[in-house]
Amino acid sequence: QLRSFVLRCAASDVLEVPQMGRVSLDHFSNTMQALKWDARDFSQGSPGAPYLEQLRAQIDELARRIPSAGGGSIPYATQRLVWGWMEARIIQECVEVIAKCGRKKSQEALICLAEDFQTLRSAVRQNFKPAAGDDKGEEEVQLLPPDNPLYVTTRWEYLDRYLEAHGYLPGEIVAWCRGHTEYPLRAHKALIEYLQSNPKAQRQAVIDVEAFLI
Repeated sequence: QLRSFVLRCAASDVLEVPQMGRVSLDHFSNTMQALKWDARDFSQGSPGAPYLEQLRAQIDELARRIPSAGGGSIPYATQRLVWGWMEARIIQECVEVIAKCGRKKSQEALICLAEDFQTLRSAVRQNFKPAAGDDKGEEEVQLLPPDNPLYVTTRWEYLDRYLEAHGYLPGEIVAWCRGHTEYPLRAHKALIEYLQSNPKAQRQAVIDVEAFLI
């Protein structure tokens, strides 16, 4: 457990500390959420394209640098764990972007963001692979045991489920939140505010979910 904690922290630092990467994840999500996601026409492309490209380029660079870190002395299994925790951190930040966009995002924006994040997913999955003919990386890295409550937060389903929840009816959202305690309260609040337009019902929903989670 200590080893996992250290590797998780190392992976987060690579993505969150500006001095260690081109752009911190926090800066990325704050920049993304400030864009015009209330629009309904994205035929000219995603407004987040330049910032996604910056992050994708950072992922590309890290995929080249990690194998040579420490003069190439870091065991391959450890490299894969670090990369796995980095992937998990990116997944979690994608959820943060959706939540931070608040009520202003349109349904079309959600579709656009889903496509944007699919690009990141492809970049992460395609970059850190063993050399051709090397089968060391065939099995998927398991960061947490499946029975761990936070297991899903390390997988892309964590993002997919949160995106899908934005299509629920207002009356269904409290039950959804109660059934998905792996998300932080701020993500639940953002979802409730997006789906529930009635201020009184919105406040009651937040109170119900908060009481359940705490």
